Amino acid sequence: MAKDKDKDKDDHGDKGKGSETHVQMTGIDAFDSVFKQVDGIDHTLSSIEGQLRDSKNNLNTALALKKGTSVADGLTELKSRAGNKVSLAMDKGTIPKLEANDALPSNVKNAVDAVNQMTSNFGLSIDQLTGLQPDMEKLVKQTGKMPGRLIDEFKKGGNGGLLDRLFKLPKVAKALKGDLAVTAGLPDRAQGIQDRMNDILGTVEGSFGNGPVHHPSGGGNGDKDKGGKGNSGKGKDKDKGKRS
Repeated sequence: MAKDKDKDKDDHGDKGKGSETHVQMTGIDAFDSVFKQVDGIDHTLSSIEGQLRDSKNNLNTALALKKGTSVADGLTELKSRAGNKVSLAMDKGTIPKLEANDALPSNVKNAVDAVNQMTSNFGLSIDQLTGLQPDMEKLVKQTGKMPGRLIDEFKKGGNGGLLDRLFKLPKVAKALKGDLAVTAGLPDRAQGIQDRMNDILGTVEGSFGNGPVHHPSGGGNGDKDKGGKGNSGKGKDKDKGKRS
């Protein structure tokens, strides 16, 4: 159920499959100038996906939890061990942060530090992803007409001979197909990562906050199994992907 979905997302990330294919240059300058931009965004998303994995691993390591334990379960365990010695604060009014009200065992203190590092990083990454949205939409539009231009662009590079058509064109076409798939998937991939981080931030709020939790960002379903109470579920469509 929700917990299993969360674990599946985490494990999927651990296998390094956030993007199953990566950009390959086609050898056509007009195309590759665009795909170099796609490649840069692809690497940015991969880096943020790695940050998600590292955050989960750091929390699990601090609490000596089984590898692959979801962030929601890790936060539940932290709450259990910390009791009322840890409370919620909001960094800059938007990012949840944990504060120790009393002395903590070293492993619990390390877990609190891991959570605070995670939420701080997520705040920066969400801003980064939001800033990339216009670029991704532009690149998707730019690449939409490339298949129809392939032969003409191929010939412009002096590759119009018969042997080139037989041996080079299929390879270029294959690279183009893969690059188009990567490009088309960027917006949904970025939104999925953003939703995942927003859900985790909401889980921190819900686990350690007192009273109703204000979670304006909406988001996906990644961590709502045990911490989803941090996501009120209201205004998801209106505020999806935002944290204000």
